[in-house]
Amino acid sequence: MLAYGALLTSVLVLVGWLMSLLLFGKAVQGWWGLLALPGFGIGLLILALGRENRRLRQRLREARQREQRQQVLFDLSIDWVWEMDAEYRFTYIEAGMGAAVRLSPEGILGKTPWELPYLGPCNDWGAFHEVFARRQAVQRLELIRQRDNDPPSYVAISGIPVFDAADQFTGWRGISQDITAQKRAEVALRQHRDQLQRTADAQTERLMAVFDASPMGMAQVINRHFVMVNQAFLELFGWPAEQMLGHSTRMVFESDAAFMDVGQRVTPVQFSGLTHTVNTPFVRADGRVFDGVAYGRAIDIHDPSKGQMWLYQDVSAEREAAAALARSEHAYEEASSIAHIGHFRWNVSEGVIWSAETFRLHGFDPAEPTPDLDQILQRIHPEDAEHWFRLAALAVEEGLTCDYHYRVVHPDGKVLILKECNRLLLDEFGNIVGQFGTVQDQTEIFQAEDALRLARDEAEQANRAKSVFLANMSHELRTPMHAILSFAELAADRLDKAPAEKIQHYLGNIRQAGQRLLGLLNDLLDLSKMEAGKMSYQMTSQPLLPLVHDAIAELQLLAMARAQHIELLAEREDLVLPFDGMRLGQLLRNLLANAIKFSPERGLIQVSIRQGTLPGRGVAAVLLAVQDQGVGIPHGELESVFDKFIQSSATRSNAGGTGLGLPICREIARGHGGMIWASNNDPGPGATLTVALPLMAHPQPEWVRA
Repeated sequence: MLAYGALLTSVLVLVGWLMSLLLFGKAVQGWWGLLALPGFGIGLLILALGRENRRLRQRLREARQREQRQQVLFDLSIDWVWEMDAEYRFTYIEAGMGAAVRLSPEGILGKTPWELPYLGPCNDWGAFHEVFARRQAVQRLELIRQRDNDPPSYVAISGIPVFDAADQFTGWRGISQDITAQKRAEVALRQHRDQLQRTADAQTERLMAVFDASPMGMAQVINRHFVMVNQAFLELFGWPAEQMLGHSTRMVFESDAAFMDVGQRVTPVQFSGLTHTVNTPFVRADGRVFDGVAYGRAIDIHDPSKGQMWLYQDVSAEREAAAALARSEHAYEEASSIAHIGHFRWNVSEGVIWSAETFRLHGFDPAEPTPDLDQILQRIHPEDAEHWFRLAALAVEEGLTCDYHYRVVHPDGKVLILKECNRLLLDEFGNIVGQFGTVQDQTEIFQAEDALRLARDEAEQANRAKSVFLANMSHELRTPMHAILSFAELAADRLDKAPAEKIQHYLGNIRQAGQRLLGLLNDLLDLSKMEAGKMSYQMTSQPLLPLVHDAIAELQLLAMARAQHIELLAEREDLVLPFDGMRLGQLLRNLLANAIKFSPERGLIQVSIRQGTLPGRGVAAVLLAVQDQGVGIPHGELESVFDKFIQSSATRSNAGGTGLGLPICREIARGHGGMIWASNNDPGPGATLTVALPLMAHPQPEWVRA
């Protein structure tokens, strides 16, 4: 220490001398220099010692703070630090241990653990002696403490033996821990675990009861092998349990292809947590195949070793019922389509539903959505839309059952007449919950009714025509017959008295009346033959104009008697065509006779010949027309005047006749491959009868031969 002090003093003197040199530029000399140098050095020493003192105090404070923190941690820790000598007497303890055993540290030091009232007696001190006697490290030796009626407590002891420099055993150093809370938590956890196990066992028993009692076949499958099946599964497939458990699921599939297909679809996603549905044919032990469906799901998506649970069901009956229902519905739809009857319904949950035939009847495609009200109204005939809407609304508002007809117009212009019948569906409180109805195509019914009505009208007209014909025929037959009888009686009475000229006159009248009667009978026979298709025609290509001249000349005297003039207008005089001269002459005479009969006195009758075409056929033809100046033909009778026994309403009252002339003319025109029609003159009064005859020979149309 003295050497260190002398060295330090020398250093200080040297430092002082150097400082004076730096401050004053030269060394201080004399005694003052000798005194200044130690003083200056001592000052520097004091300064250095002050700085060192401050550093030491700072370190002391930090050490105390670390000690305090460590003490807090010890106080908070459940571990007690202790030391014992070789006789197991405590030589050091933490304050926390004293609080734990309910004694002050002074009351513990110098005592053994079993001498402490709180720690002893203890049934495990023998184990303590046995372990510690080995003088080896001890890890968590657990001791049970039981005192009076207090609940047991638990201590865990860990320690190491301590030896001195001479390797002599001097005692123990270690820690103790009160693990009572841990032990009690373990007991509670064990009790809770046991309770959970009992609950799980009970749940398992219930699940197994459900598993065994389930009407659906159930099986646990691991790696596509059966590991557990229920009774319903065995009954479904007909295998005994010992032949199924542990075997591949392939045994229930109809084919290898079906087995592989299901595997490819299910295996990649079998632990996705989703329920898989498999529809495939399955096979029973006896080889019978049935339509089945299986539902499978992983038992634990995190543990594939638990496999999957599958439910199997025979759906053959359901599918057969569904197929039968589909066949029934198809048959119903076919019947509805054939009968043209559709149906519809609406309710709150489903909305409006139409059958396929209802779509077709309204001109919509069944593949499209059900049309809305605006689309339906667009298809209903404009004249019926308001009526339909009013009745449909009335049915809903007043709860009526409606039955009404309306027309619909399809996009292609086709018009149908539909009959709709509907009724409301009510709940038990009388509230409207829906509507059901049918729609039927009654177009053909209405057409049949119209045809029936027309046939009735025609029959009534024919009956009236027959009556008129009979009356006219009676008159036409009676007149010449009466003339024959009258003149024959006169001739017989005056045969001897009257001059020969008079008798010749009587006989001439008889011949005229007979010829008239014969012509009438010939007309009846000709019409009968023509309608039966038995009339033969002698067709010869010949000029037409001479025939027309002959017919005009034959009836010229009759026209002159009424001061009428017959005018012939011919575009060409060399027209040649095939015709039967006798029959075409008969036709022309009938037309001229009618024109003379219906035209007024001093009237003009025109006969025209020109070249044209057959209407609707485009065939070159000769158009022969006879025009009169009579009262004309009502527009609605222009076609019916060609029916037998029918006369125009404008002339039947006073013109006379049998109603056979024009029907015979039509049959003759058809027999020549031509046609005849009537029209009213415009301008001017009267009517025109036109005959169109082909210039070349043509076969009769089918409708003529029929």
